[in-house]
Amino acid sequence: MLRHRTYLRESADVDITFKVKILPFEKKLYGVMIRYLLRKLKVSGIKVVVRKKVMKRAAGYINLKDNHGKTFELFINANTSYRLAARYLAHEIVHIKQVVQGNLSKEGSSILWKGRVVSDYRSYLTRDVHDSMPFEKEAKDGERIADSFWKSKDFKQAAKDDASIAFIFRIENS
Repeated sequence: MLRHRTYLRESADVDITFKVKILPFEKKLYGVMIRYLLRKLKVSGIKVVVRKKVMKRAAGYINLKDNHGKTFELFINANTSYRLAARYLAHEIVHIKQVVQGNLSKEGSSILWKGRVVSDYRSYLTRDVHDSMPFEKEAKDGERIADSFWKSKDFKQAAKDDASIAFIFRIENS
């Protein structure tokens, strides 16, 4: 008899694609994380393309160009722990929600928040400007949602079904 595993169920309104070479348990873990965070932030009807790369300054980011509010490229820093990756994912998923709601957008080299130009992209990349943006403050607040992931039924089921995920959790909490 097959057990019903809700954490892996493909949702009709969220499509997650991995365009990166990662271990099978990582794919499962990131998939569970992303679905959990999207559900908690009430984001649906989108496609998320996950990429991993080594970044010197960024923890993660979403590509704002050509997404038309439906497909999002989400980049995760390859040099980070899974616990921090969950926080970074939550941060970026808040940005996805902001885009879906029409609050955050990019036109040419300008970043718009609620229809107003708040910065040009080059200035935005400087730490002072970046941290002062209202959409960044909102995303920073959203990172706390990631902490609840490790206690969620979704994670517990994934860890129960995959010894690698359970092992990673024990290592990161020691």
